[in-house]
Amino acid sequence: MQKIILFFTLVLVLSCGSAESQDSSPLVLDTSTSGKETQELSTLNTNPKRQKDNKIVYQESTYDDPKFISQIVDHQNNLKRLSDNKIFSNISLQLLSRLNKTHQKYFKNHAEFELLSAAEGNLFRGQGKDAVFFVYDKIRNRGVFLVYHDNKNRYFQLFTEIQVVNGLEGANCNYGNFGSLDYRFSEVLIEQEEYLTKNPYLFLKDLPIKITDFRKDKDFVLKEGCFAKTYIKNEISDAFCISTSSVYNNWECLRYDKSNNTFNIFYGQAFAD
Repeated sequence: MQKIILFFTLVLVLSCGSAESQDSSPLVLDTSTSGKETQELSTLNTNPKRQKDNKIVYQESTYDDPKFISQIVDHQNNLKRLSDNKIFSNISLQLLSRLNKTHQKYFKNHAEFELLSAAEGNLFRGQGKDAVFFVYDKIRNRGVFLVYHDNKNRYFQLFTEIQVVNGLEGANCNYGNFGSLDYRFSEVLIEQEEYLTKNPYLFLKDLPIKITDFRKDKDFVLKEGCFAKTYIKNEISDAFCISTSSVYNNWECLRYDKSNNTFNIFYGQAFAD
């Protein structure tokens, strides 16, 4: 009888030990798996083109939007033709000669860029001599806005290295356009192909992009324009403004937001002659 009791006691002890061993293993695996999932989720959430960060929706460049790849083929062919015909390089050579040595060195080291327009001013709301450039990227076959932060002595590409927020979306002022500003400004150049072919240097007399006090600039008819809901009167003086038509007095203006390191499109006007 004692042997039988001892036998069942031994079986019970071994069963409990086996159960404890099986229970401990999944905890280790779960911890490892949870860590991997957290890391992957963190990586996904840092992609600014796919997220809403604190309710901020970043605008994607038309060139990078998969929905428009087939629609912009002609656009890119036109840009390449202007470049191949030396129209862009002629403008670029003239503009480069007017830049300071810092910018000349940068573009010398980035031969893939053909400089098409430039402006200087208080872009980052500091004390430096900031600048903005529009270039044709020969490698990627697209127009690109570059901004220069003087205090940091660095160049950044809009839409990729510094994000853009379209504050005019939902502004309730019956205003809208197709395409991001890099795409639309390229369209302005394409529209002027005949004009640029005859005399590309005349393009340099215009100011298709500028950093200006838009409240005092005669190009802006503020009563006819559209303001973002977040716009606060008298808060903005210097703005980065881009001409969006080769025919009409159409503009859009951006301001730099230090709080989230973005450029916000806060003003637009169309057919405001």
